[in-house]
Amino acid sequence: MLPMLLDEAFAQVFVFYWNGKLCKGLRAGNKLYKMVDNFQRAHRDQAFRLGCDLCDKGLETFITVSPQGYRVWVDLQSGTPCVGEPLQNNTVIFPNVGTQAYEGA
Repeated sequence: MLPMLLDEAFAQVFVFYWNGKLCKGLRAGNKLYKMVDNFQRAHRDQAFRLGCDLCDKGLETFITVSPQGYRVWVDLQSGTPCVGEPLQNNTVIFPNVGTQAYEGA
């Protein structure tokens, strides 16, 4: 399965509080998603690799595209942590991915 692709100009992005941390969220249709990582435009391949890996794990995944770069989102109900949030074994989700990330909305 492949991740769904969406122009971020048509997305409804919001901020929400999750486990003591502010996270970015996305509303698409009647579902809510949380951002798991973001990438500069030059790192498109990393964004799509992560999106495909998450889909392969059975997670409903979106990739949004903007002039600044790419953001990878998963279904809010998936239980996947937000960017930088520790997993149960105290490792951090995707610690070295997206280090070239962009900031925006």
